[in-house]
Amino acid sequence: MKYGHTILIAFMMLTTMVSGCIGDDGSIAYEDEILGCMDSNANDYVENATEEGSCDYDLDDDGVVDSDEILGCMDSNANDYVESATDAGSCDYDLDDDGIHDSVEILGCMDSNANDYVESATDAGSCDYDLDDDGILDSDEILGCMDPNANDYNENATEAGSCDYDLDDDGIFDSDEILGCMDPNANDYNENATDAGSCDYDLDDDGVVDSDDECPDEAGNGTNSGCPDEPGGGDGCGMNWPEDSFHAAIYSFIAEYELGYGASVGCFFDYYPDQTYEEAAMDLEDNWASGTALEYAQAWVDSNAADYGQDSFNLTLVFNISGGGLGWTDGDGGNGSSDCGEQQNSTSGNETNSSYFEIEENPNPDDPGMKCFTKYVEVFGLGIYAESGLTDAQVLHAASVLAELLDNDEDGSVDDAALLNRLQNMSAIMPMFDYEGSPAYQDFEGNYNGEGVGAVLFADEVDPTQPGHWGSDATVEEIMHTINAIGHTYVYSEAFGLEPDSSLLSDAMDEARGGQFIEHPSSYPEEAWYHYDDTTCDYECMAIEYMYWAQVSNMGILNDTETCDGIADEWEPCSKELLESMDVLIYALITDSQYHLPQYAPDGNYSPETE
Repeated sequence: MKYGHTILIAFMMLTTMVSGCIGDDGSIAYEDEILGCMDSNANDYVENATEEGSCDYDLDDDGVVDSDEILGCMDSNANDYVESATDAGSCDYDLDDDGIHDSVEILGCMDSNANDYVESATDAGSCDYDLDDDGILDSDEILGCMDPNANDYNENATEAGSCDYDLDDDGIFDSDEILGCMDPNANDYNENATDAGSCDYDLDDDGVVDSDDECPDEAGNGTNSGCPDEPGGGDGCGMNWPEDSFHAAIYSFIAEYELGYGASVGCFFDYYPDQTYEEAAMDLEDNWASGTALEYAQAWVDSNAADYGQDSFNLTLVFNISGGGLGWTDGDGGNGSSDCGEQQNSTSGNETNSSYFEIEENPNPDDPGMKCFTKYVEVFGLGIYAESGLTDAQVLHAASVLAELLDNDEDGSVDDAALLNRLQNMSAIMPMFDYEGSPAYQDFEGNYNGEGVGAVLFADEVDPTQPGHWGSDATVEEIMHTINAIGHTYVYSEAFGLEPDSSLLSDAMDEARGGQFIEHPSSYPEEAWYHYDDTTCDYECMAIEYMYWAQVSNMGILNDTETCDGIADEWEPCSKELLESMDVLIYALITDSQYHLPQYAPDGNYSPETE
């Protein structure tokens, strides 16, 4: 046993002694060892190292252990720059991935519908959709004329467009247009006119067209007889003239504007042989602004006679004012004679309430056309003249209606002093005839040469028991026509002018008729509510009728079923409520307090409340 153990120990000792000399293949050779990093996590790991060497854990020698390195873009100009990166990674220079380097991108609006579209832009910038910076998107802008003085003004426009200042497209601005007669055959032809206005074909206003008138310069003649033989001579329009030439110049003004003889000033210039004082006649006519013609002329003579080397004189006495003036050369106060027929002096019939007024005798029987009137009532200096066949009640009814329309609140004073002054200056009157063609009618038609008549009344259309009732009493209508035609259309011409495009009234009527019709249309548009079809009534006549319809509708005179049905073919808004809702323009006009139009219907009983 001891021998066996000794051999085993000896063998083990021998093995230990030679262990450094054993190679991988079992041989032992110290000189074949491989020194190297044997840590597979190190940068310089040597897979076949047999001898442990040092290991490198900072590959880029930046002092940061590789395990602590942060990989990222280290270029601060790049889109994905990582400030904490320690190891350089890739960098992004095309942020929007559009294939264009950010450094060459072009920023701009890329919407071709925007105002600031940039065609070359590669990066989308802001876009401008409000080019004029007015707070309204361009897509919502309304292009149109923004000048209220232009013909095509658009009150809804937000963007200024072109404007039309030449309504008739004649190449002349409206502001430069000259309105006037453009017919060289007319008396008032204006060679400078660019817009056609009305033309005068009756120079002497005698109702005879000049082409048919043997003496077209004979003012107020009414016929073709009695013309002077030569200009500057003859009978001076059939008038009796003062022998004194200064008096004659003054009388021409008085005869025309105080006595109603017609165009007497023109007669003086044309026929009176001595024109020494023509300047006086002209000055009187040109400068009359207020007061009656007689008062004004007397004051003028008192102040100016000495300048002409003349003495002042009493016009009332010298010119026989109370007797109707110096009369006419035929001796009958007119340019012709007429048999007034049997005077009926009717005092009864159609009785109504007692009147504030009294009937008097005709104060002016010698005035042209006035001799057949037997009844007269003065209302605020204006005259109601009636033929004998009308009853006292009818005459007083007309007087009361006139007073109520002028003094609508019945406080004893007219509502509009300017209107009354105009009516008085024009010697406005209301003639009342027995019937059309009566003796007074014929005399008046043939001889009256004043400018104070806007309408007339006949006995069968005056019913004091039904004031203003349609079909029964025309008194309100005809007196209203007179006040409007002679008064309102001149005192407030911008509001009530009768010609096309001349006033608020004409504008309202054009809308009420569904358009502007200078001539009567074959049929009115369906939307029209005023469709008067009397072809003898021209545009100005239509305007007068329109104003009347609106006023009486506002007064409530037409507001009953029978009347509304009866007038529907001509006028639809027959009540105040319908007028206000249907015809906004005319309602606003006739109720505007600055024009003082009557608002209450006359009842034929004028009873002023005076202190």
